[in-house]
Amino acid sequence: MSSSQPAADYHTVYTNAKAGMEGVDKAHVQKIVYEMSKGSKHFLNEQRKNAETEARIARLKEQYAQLTDAEVAHHTKAMDAQIAMLEASRDTSRVW
Repeated sequence: MSSSQPAADYHTVYTNAKAGMEGVDKAHVQKIVYEMSKGSKHFLNEQRKNAETEARIARLKEQYAQLTDAEVAHHTKAMDAQIAMLEASRDTSRVW
């Protein structure tokens, strides 16, 4: 949660598509849910998972920055070949 307003980063499922919810301030509801959730096991677990994800993204960006253009081109070509092989072997004759 990187912003100065942590409640803004706390994403909850919120829908105002219910009767009587048209005029509800989404930001206010999000802030209330954030404040009420702080300290709960779920909240702490979500914070831990978010920190792990952010660290993984930083590591991947660092690894990508160290690749040369030739390496990126090689890996892109290999992935394109893998995608083409998988697409060719895909069976779409049976769908639900």
